[in-house]
Amino acid sequence: MEEKILKIDNVNLSYKNGEKEKEVLKDISFDIKNGEIVSIIGPSGCGKSTLLGAIGGINNNYEGSIIFNGQKIKGPSSNRGYIFQEAALFDWLTVEENIGYGLRLKKISKDEIKKLTSEYIKEIDLEGYEDYYPNKLSGGMKQRVSLARSLIMNPELLLMDEPFSALDYQTRIEMQGLTMRLWENYKPSIVFVTHDIEEAILLSDKVMVMSKNPGRIIEIIDIKFKRPRKIDLISDIEFVNIKKKLLKMLIF
Repeated sequence: MEEKILKIDNVNLSYKNGEKEKEVLKDISFDIKNGEIVSIIGPSGCGKSTLLGAIGGINNNYEGSIIFNGQKIKGPSSNRGYIFQEAALFDWLTVEENIGYGLRLKKISKDEIKKLTSEYIKEIDLEGYEDYYPNKLSGGMKQRVSLARSLIMNPELLLMDEPFSALDYQTRIEMQGLTMRLWENYKPSIVFVTHDIEEAILLSDKVMVMSKNPGRIIEIIDIKFKRPRKIDLISDIEFVNIKKKLLKMLIF
């Protein structure tokens, strides 16, 4: 397997609005290594989610090249997990059934599915909630299930589109901690879209900053704090300085 799991080269994307054409992404190029976490920040409307959709194979209406594991991305795949802002769970399935849904499509034995789902339910600290339906879960619990449902498929790349933005502050911190712990265990590469600068720094090996009209990458900052990381890192002077630098890029 190549060290660079994802290679994006000169990606441009435009939408037509009547007779006018609007550039959404312009000259987007970057690489992601195996096991690397890269966050994307930028103003609303700069194309962060659009770029994530192209990497996920949901949107192929672009020029340029997006190569995953040496092959051009042509559509969605189970080796690229996707987690949205709202937990996209099946209302008619329980926690256990939602987590194991993808495995059933692969025709894995019931015993193996039961074993794996039990392991992941333990990983996300939802033991005792196996038979609960989504309407009985909090927002944080739903996103825990979404994480487990993606990771149980053993994806090499996890795409996360502002997954914690709708959560309260305490729950968001808990989910950030869970994400870091699960990453330590499974080491997927992650592309993480967020508006939260502290979240981007805390989770990532690199933070990419985008401008808008059209969306461009204006800076890529390496985050070199040792892992595992804890929430108290946000008070570290180097952390604060990186945050100030990113704020200046976004505001001025």
